[in-house]
Order: sequence, then C-alpha cells, then structure tokens
Amino acid sequence: LPACTTSLCSSPDGDSAFGDASSTESARCRNSAFSSNDSCRESLHTPSPTQISPRSTEASAEDLKIAKIKQALEKMREAKVTRIFIKFFIEDGAPLQMLVDERWTVADTMQHLADKHHITLCEDHCIVEEFPDLYIRRIYEDHENLVENIQMWVQDSPNKLHFIRRSDKYPFIDRPDLYLVTQKTVDLEVPAGNNWTREVKTQFVQDFFSRETVCPPELEGFLYLKSDGRKSWKKHFFVLRPSGLYYAPKGKKSSKDLQCLMNLHSNQVYTGVGWAKKYKSPTDWCIAIKLTQLQMKRSQYIKYICADDEASYRRWLVGLRIAKNGADLMTNYAKACERRRLQSAISVNVREHVPTPSSSRHDLGSNFSDCTGMYEEQPTGTIKRAPIDILRRVSHSSSSNGGQSVDSDEEFPAPPPVCSRNSTPICVSPPQTLTPSGTPTPKKAPPPPPKRSEATRILTTQTNHISDLEAALARRREKIAQS
Repeated sequence: LPACTTSLCSSPDGDSAFGDASSTESARCRNSAFSSNDSCRESLHTPSPTQISPRSTEASAEDLKIAKIKQALEKMREAKVTRIFIKFFIEDGAPLQMLVDERWTVADTMQHLADKHHITLCEDHCIVEEFPDLYIRRIYEDHENLVENIQMWVQDSPNKLHFIRRSDKYPFIDRPDLYLVTQKTVDLEVPAGNNWTREVKTQFVQDFFSRETVCPPELEGFLYLKSDGRKSWKKHFFVLRPSGLYYAPKGKKSSKDLQCLMNLHSNQVYTGVGWAKKYKSPTDWCIAIKLTQLQMKRSQYIKYICADDEASYRRWLVGLRIAKNGADLMTNYAKACERRRLQSAISVNVREHVPTPSSSRHDLGSNFSDCTGMYEEQPTGTIKRAPIDILRRVSHSSSSNGGQSVDSDEEFPAPPPVCSRNSTPICVSPPQTLTPSGTPTPKKAPPPPPKRSEATRILTTQTNHISDLEAALARRREKIAQS
C-alpha cells in the first residue's frame, strides 16, 4: 500500500476530492494551537481577579470599616445633642416657637428665627431674658449659648424670652464720645471737639476694642445701693474697674477704703423693672448684679443699684457690659453687620429675578402684537393672510425658541377669530318673590275666558286648499276637452 503523509490534522480519506478541505482544516487547527499557546503565555503575565493582591482588598475593606465606625460615632453624638422647644415673644406679644439646638449661639438662634418666620434681621435685634419673680431682665449677648442659660431655670419657671429690637444694644457705636471716653482716658487719642464725624467714630471704636486688654471706661460717681434684707437705699461712691465694681462703704468720695461689691467673672448685669413699687427705689433707673446660676431671691447674691438719671444709668450699664464681655461686643456687632449685608444682597438678587406685573403685561402685549401682525385687513373689510415666506419665518422662529409643538394638518397658523355676531335678545323671566320663610311664591293661574252669549255665532270662511299644481292640471284638462 502506498504510504500516505499525515499532518497535525490528517484527513480520513486519501481522495484528491477532499484535498482542499483537509488543508484548510489543518491550517485552522494549527492556528488554534498557536492562539491557545499565546493565551497561556499571556495568562501567566495578566493576573486573574482571584490573583489580585489581597492587600488592596484588605485595605479597601478596612477603609470601609473605618468609615462605618465614624458614621456610627457621628450618629451617637447627634443623638446625645440636647434640643429644647422654646417659645419667643415678639413686640406685639405674639409667640414664635422653635426647636433650639444646644450648639447654637444666640446669634444662630436669631438667624434661624428670622429665616423661619421671614423676618429681616437687624443689628439691634436681640433676645431678652425676663425674670418676673425677681423683677429683672437682661439682653443676651450674641456669643452666649442660649440652651445653656435656659437650663439654669428652675422647673415651672415663669421666665420668658423676648425676640425684639432694642436701641440700647450697641449704643456705644453711635456715641463713643459719650460711653467710651472719660476724664481718665489717657491710653487712647481722643479726637478734639464734640461733633465727631462718622469716620472718626468708627475709627475710635475700632481702636478702643483692638487693644490687647480691653478695659472698660473708668467710671466713678455716686449711686444708690439697697441695703441687704431691707427696702432702704443709701448713696455710695462707686468706681468701675476691670476686676469688678467697687464702692466706698462710708459713703464718702474716697478711693482709699474701696470694697469690691461684685466681680463680673461669674455674675451677670441686669436691669430692674418695677422697683419703685416693689423695693421703694429712689428712681426707675435700676441695675442688678446677680450670680448667673441663681434663680431665687437671695439678698447676699443679688446687689441692687439705682442711678440718679437716665444718662448716668446708661453709661454705667454700658461700662459694666464692656467689663463683663470685653472685645466680644465689637465682634458680635461686626458679625451682625455682615449678616445684614448678606441678607440685603440676597433680597436684591431675588427682587431682580422676579418679574413685575408691568413687565409681564409688556411681554404679553408684544407677543400679541407679533401674532396679530401676520394678518392684514383690507378696506373692504376682508382679511387676508401674510405672505407665505413671512409665515414660515415666524413659525420657524417660534419652534426654535423652544415653544410647545402642536400637531396640525396646516402649515400656517390658525386664522383670526371670527367677528362676534349680533346676539339674539334673551327673554329673562321676572324674578320670583320670596316669602319670609325662604320659599318662592307660587304663580297664580290666569283667569278663565268670558262666556259667549247665545246670540254669538262663529263664522268660518272656507279656504281654497287647491294647490297651484292641481289648478294647472285642471286648466290643461279643460283645454284638452275643448279641443
């Protein structure tokens, strides 16, 4: 037998008719063998998903775990935050209620109140704390924590919070020459003259509060002091210093035997309300210095002071507030001005984007004039359309402006509305009268016709009911009969 040559993929038959198919099949087998070898080589260099370094997967899993722990801790901290539902009273006595977060300052609370109730916040807006049982009140400073102060109240306390505007919140900004300058002011350059310009006032206030240690104005003078446990008042010489309020017990104007009445580290400054009736005060210009945590009447922890006139009372009150808060007062005022400017800018932007009624009417009128300009009325009273090219341009521009497309069989816009026809008169029945009970009065039946007498007879005329066609046929028959 002749020896047959074999290849990698040999044909089962040695017939020449299968030669082409066998050669093609063998080539395909060789190519597949080479490609499988190449894929095996590439698989050695390309890592499979299971061959990715376990360090990267462990790192991503660790990061995910850390993120979940941080999220859980944040939720736990958020759950521990104290929120108090507080009622505020405005100028007209109406209450405003809001849930206050313990992390909010007084300034933050006022901003949330203004945003919620659409109030334009000004620099002189403040929250005033009122103690009806102690006959005192005070302005909360913007940097104080509101919830912290409220948590000092006793249970079922009648205390109130007012959200109002007070012109005496920052009086030293407009009148620094009256509230910040005294005879002992030597560390600052005081401008000459009494009529300071706005720029001079602003610069002096900035210089006063930009010192390393903000000291209050060194006030001194005579004030009334209420005796402990009694409704008697005695005049003493007082001096205001950065460490507190001092007075001379003997009532003489001497700085040798001064005693500290109250330090301002743990005490707050309040104003008196109704002391003339309650404590028999000499005047109505009263100031109280009280321990902050104290919510009950204790004479040894509350000091009652009374000034001779309003001007002296306001100077001492501003001096005590500066001694207590220092540069925070100026910082609060600057932040309040910044909030006011931002709110004004936002309101101006909103006002510019809101269309006015006049502009809306103008736009509607211009659109209506554009639409009616496509038709032209002839002197004869007929209406003809605009040229086709104009209509096409108008329709193309309206479609390019993003108008709503409407399916229609016509290429042109709809014709103008038909003129109104003469309306036919409508007979309106007279209104029915109503009885006091509310029911309509029924209509009366018409009277019966009068009776005819026996002599009256009705004569009817016989009308000819022959139509024109029948008459013509009759005449034709007569002619035929005659002929």
